[in-house]
Amino acid sequence: MDSSRKDFLKNRQCVWIGKQPNAKDIIEKIENITSDCLVVPPPGDFENDLDNLIKRGFLFDTTKYKIVNLNMDISECHKNSCKFWLKHIRKNHGNDEKPKIKLFICTGYAKHINSNVWRQHSWLIDTENKIILETIKNGELFYGMMLTNMESLSFCVSQKAISMMECATKWFSKFNK
Repeated sequence: MDSSRKDFLKNRQCVWIGKQPNAKDIIEKIENITSDCLVVPPPGDFENDLDNLIKRGFLFDTTKYKIVNLNMDISECHKNSCKFWLKHIRKNHGNDEKPKIKLFICTGYAKHINSNVWRQHSWLIDTENKIILETIKNGELFYGMMLTNMESLSFCVSQKAISMMECATKWFSKFNK
């Protein structure tokens, strides 16, 4: 990465820290994994999961998981992850009173193959079969957190992948037991 690009990214990080002071904690965590820069949200945007990422985030051990690329819509990793997760729970757990889901939405940051930056990213993890499901392109490193079922529902509503009505009438009571 050339010095002007790195300076640009570092300046954006300073702006973000000015708006969300604890952002410096996640920047340090990510950039201590590799020396690569973290691309932060655009000015004016906030990282809604920042506190949880600082508390619950971890580096996923990709040596223990097979990475499978689903080749879904480019630049739509958050929505893609929601769509795939919702399709899975509707198909496999629609009639379950209390679903025991082994597929989780993960959100955080990823460093993709042949990239020298970390970017905001979402993906899925199948804990039973030890598979990371990547929706856009192959990630090399993943830092983030696994969402609970309730957090996943909320995330899916925020990504407009499920209606609030379906969420409330079909799934909320199942996951809130």
